[in-house]
Amino acid sequence: MHQQQASVTCEVIEPPTDRTDKWAVRTRERYNAVHALLGGGVSIRAIGAQLDLARGTVRRFARAASADELLVNNGTGRRASLLDEFKPYLHQRWNEGCANATQLFGEIQELGYRGGRKILLNYLHQSARCDPREGRTAGGAPGPAEVVRIAHRADP
Repeated sequence: MHQQQASVTCEVIEPPTDRTDKWAVRTRERYNAVHALLGGGVSIRAIGAQLDLARGTVRRFARAASADELLVNNGTGRRASLLDEFKPYLHQRWNEGCANATQLFGEIQELGYRGGRKILLNYLHQSARCDPREGRTAGGAPGPAEVVRIAHRADP
């Protein structure tokens, strides 16, 4: 049986430094307004009422050191993951044949990973297209629907 090694590519998307989309512009405007009002001694509740924002939103803007800190999405609609900086290492280890999540978790913890096991497990589950030890898809044998589809393709 010929074993083939699955190659998993890693794409790290860097957040744009100067976002100009409507959400970024609105976030910067709100950040400036909240901090201007805070500087004038206005309470969180009053700022929320004046700007028509929830108190939690006003608090989040008030605690942020900059407007860019509030722009946590990287322009793709998803937050940066705690795992992002470790993905190249995980891909390398996966391609070397290590599919043991517990071992990988320990290794990236030694490299400074501060997230939980579940984040890693979800990532490995989503990105595990092939089992590097077996050279087959992570799902193993084809399911009944796929067997029927294959059988019908073989019929003349």
